[in-house]
Amino acid sequence: MLFTTTACTEKQRTVNLSENEAYVKYVKAVDKVRAAGSFAGHIVLYGVFSMMEFERENNVLVGVKHIFGSGDDFQAEIDASWTDAEFISYYKDGMYYLNAYDECFRYSMPGYAFLKMTLSMLVTEVLFPEEDIFGLEVVEDSQGTAIRFEVYQSGMQSVLRQLADYEDTGGFEIYSEDDVGYVFEDVVVRMRIDKSGMLRDIRLAFIYQASHYHIDEDAEVTGYLEIGINTSQIGGVTIDYPDDMDSYPDLETVWE
Repeated sequence: MLFTTTACTEKQRTVNLSENEAYVKYVKAVDKVRAAGSFAGHIVLYGVFSMMEFERENNVLVGVKHIFGSGDDFQAEIDASWTDAEFISYYKDGMYYLNAYDECFRYSMPGYAFLKMTLSMLVTEVLFPEEDIFGLEVVEDSQGTAIRFEVYQSGMQSVLRQLADYEDTGGFEIYSEDDVGYVFEDVVVRMRIDKSGMLRDIRLAFIYQASHYHIDEDAEVTGYLEIGINTSQIGGVTIDYPDDMDSYPDLETVWE
């Protein structure tokens, strides 16, 4: 869905790289995005989930701009829309700013907490463990390199821990298998790396089942989810903050 469509006449060739060589290419592509200092792009989320007799389908488009830093010293803009709702949020100097439903507010938020909401770490920080991937395929064309691989259950759990417990050091806490609470099947990752070695597109698709659900012990959640990230610009990204952002009321005053 996110990858550039290749003309039928374009020559493609399968590249005979070892799994380790292809994995190193992937790691270097993530490092290049990080070294560029910023990126802009889109995140696409598509999912279908069911619980007991209830089923729901979601399709979310999120525009993202991210200027890297460390700790709370980074800048970001998230422009999200789904159904008939639109939300624009910003992060700057340890503060989260939100404009939604014609309401504006702000509150202090640690940087890692904001990053947990964006999924942008999939192209900047989070890596699938090399020992937990298999079936790796590499194809080259005039646009660059396409890489596909599958991920074992343990590898997907590792990524989930990183997304849920990301810290500015890039580390994450280690939990037991039971703490994760999800079973994953058919986890497939596809990505495109351009000729300069930059990670341009990545898509993660999987089937999941919640083995520990907190609403009802007998409730079981199953679903299918696709997460796609397209990096339309890498490096040189700027964020135009609203002129009135500093006047956004603190969250405590919004609900009075």
